[in-house]
Amino acid sequence: MPEAPGRLLVVSDLHLSEGWDSDTKRLFKSEDFFFDHSFGRFLQAQDAKSRAEGHRLRLIIPGDFVDFLQVKTTPPESVQVMEGEFITSREQRFGLGTGPAMTCWKLRKLMDGHWRFFQALASFLVAGHDLVILPGNHDIEWIMPEVQGCFRAELVKYAPPGAGTGIGQQVRFLPWFYYEPDFLYIDHGHQYDALNSFDVFLHPYLPDGRIDLPAGSFFVRYLFNFLELDYPFADNMKPTARFLRWTLRHPRTWRAFPVYWSFFRETLAKAKPWDAQWRAHVEARQREVLPPWRSSSPSHRPASRGSGPCGRPRRSMPSEGFNWRCLSFGRPALRVDSRRSRDKSIGSSGSVMYFSGTPTRRICR
Repeated sequence: MPEAPGRLLVVSDLHLSEGWDSDTKRLFKSEDFFFDHSFGRFLQAQDAKSRAEGHRLRLIIPGDFVDFLQVKTTPPESVQVMEGEFITSREQRFGLGTGPAMTCWKLRKLMDGHWRFFQALASFLVAGHDLVILPGNHDIEWIMPEVQGCFRAELVKYAPPGAGTGIGQQVRFLPWFYYEPDFLYIDHGHQYDALNSFDVFLHPYLPDGRIDLPAGSFFVRYLFNFLELDYPFADNMKPTARFLRWTLRHPRTWRAFPVYWSFFRETLAKAKPWDAQWRAHVEARQREVLPPWRSSSPSHRPASRGSGPCGRPRRSMPSEGFNWRCLSFGRPALRVDSRRSRDKSIGSSGSVMYFSGTPTRRICR
């Protein structure tokens, strides 16, 4: 990683999916991110400001950068195998699985649909800045080395001609959180949500190499993606129970009964208990990931459900005499929250900021 930057930019929960269809020139119905141009202008403005002030930038995207769950397009039926991963009829219907080869195919698909976004991101790295990516519950596949390598290789293709060599070295993937001692802690926050947390977050694999999806991701993949075809605004209705009550009053919902039945069957198949031997294996692999973090992390164990960062009780940790911004590119438009406050409990150690998000809210602290 390059030397420490002068400024940090934190942008979370972009949820890039398939973007623009190259055939119809229209957005896919499952797409939730419409701000490719705005994001490009944002990076250009930050780059110009950093040049004027004489410092580098680090862009941190703490989870749900992309939404692998909502990439439903699949290869032609003539393609039956992808680098040893067989495409089943189930995956032809619900979208490709979570194996490395299939995830890389989905990554190329969504990058192609958001070419302007990734052109801007590649130009940002060419300018000398760097990027840190953390996994969220909708893009947990970032933990796979194959997916990380695929992203670095594909990103070079979006750089200005002859200028992309080496930008992959300016991209860093972290498995859990970003931490600057006595200054900043950032994670995605899904491990504090019972529906969206992984049982073994740092090694969430099934015996066949696929990801063991939590209940929330399972719901998106096998039910919500179909509902969103008829109700593209579905994930804008909060709470979710409100949307479900609303749909029950419309005949179109009942015509989709086969979809609900299919989801019920998938749920029953997932509900079987863990194999004790495999559970012990993945927990042991998780412990192998933890030691490198012990010297720099505020806790030695993955966060428990319903707790604050690193398993601690939630508390407000505002900055002391420090102007900061939490930038969120979300619906319906770009939102910028700026806050400034003091916390006497911090003492003289400097500024301390805690960023923690959830799949449905952006929390700035």
